[in-house]
Amino acid sequence: MSGETVSSRELLMTCLSQQTFSNSNMNLAELLSKHDIPVKVEILQSGKLMATRTFSDGSTVILINPNHSSRVSNRRLSDSLLHEVIHAITVNAINNPKTEEERKFARANRDMF
Repeated sequence: MSGETVSSRELLMTCLSQQTFSNSNMNLAELLSKHDIPVKVEILQSGKLMATRTFSDGSTVILINPNHSSRVSNRRLSDSLLHEVIHAITVNAINNPKTEEERKFARANRDMF
């Protein structure tokens, strides 16, 4: 499965149906399952469980490290995926704002930094 791209939406929906999220993250997972971020299995040199990578064209991908994913619980894996989806959505809104709300967010982010 290494290198294959899957949909964050599909993964989140699977985790929701199997109820692997912590109770406090169920509603957030339902909300974020409306987004579709590419997810790849790739060995991360950093040794992290997951990471979000942004490319020069502004696109993002979530990377899952197979060396660590088999060592954590399904709950930890699900909640970590949710965390990375939030990163990807945030980066996408900053790099390529499409709505007025995203443009305001991107401006506020630029002003802050």
